[in-house]
Amino acid sequence: MLTVEKIVNNPVSSCCYIVYDSAISQECIMIDPASEDMTQLLTFISCNNLRPKYIILTHEHFDHCLSVNALREIFHDIKLICSRECNEAIGSEKKNCSVFWDNEKAFTISEADIITDTLDNKLDWNNHIINFIPTPGHTRGSISIMIDRFLFTGDALIPGLKTVTKLPGGDKVQAKESENKINGLIRELNLEICPGH
Repeated sequence: MLTVEKIVNNPVSSCCYIVYDSAISQECIMIDPASEDMTQLLTFISCNNLRPKYIILTHEHFDHCLSVNALREIFHDIKLICSRECNEAIGSEKKNCSVFWDNEKAFTISEADIITDTLDNKLDWNNHIINFIPTPGHTRGSISIMIDRFLFTGDALIPGLKTVTKLPGGDKVQAKESENKINGLIRELNLEICPGH
């Protein structure tokens, strides 16, 4: 049985999700870890005896990837997964928007270990299929991640809020198409949405 734990990132209150199935393995996945102070995240992992296997990014913006460099230093075997466009953008302080947030704390992230389209947008993990669904609009490389009945949408769809398209790579037409795609999946498959904020 899949368990999903939401941790609110800091100082920007985006959402990080820890996904695991302790009946099968102590491995876990982290989606969009982006806390400057990772105490809550690391405490949860430690208290539940979890072993981080993957970090998956829904898109490249700093408030969804701020923890990646630090987590790679702590967990040497962890693999970073993202879309091809996200992979290109995390290497730029401007494209990941960190330079606009705080010039002195601007950062880049080295290349991802796994690009979603090289996997045919699917990954088998501990008897669960992870589906990577392109949902551009907020950024060119935005993806939603479906695992069992959970759909992690990043900023492609945040219920009650209009998708932001004014940042680099944003596109209003694509955002609307992605919103319709996500809503269709939610209705058809009775999915539980886990948004980025």
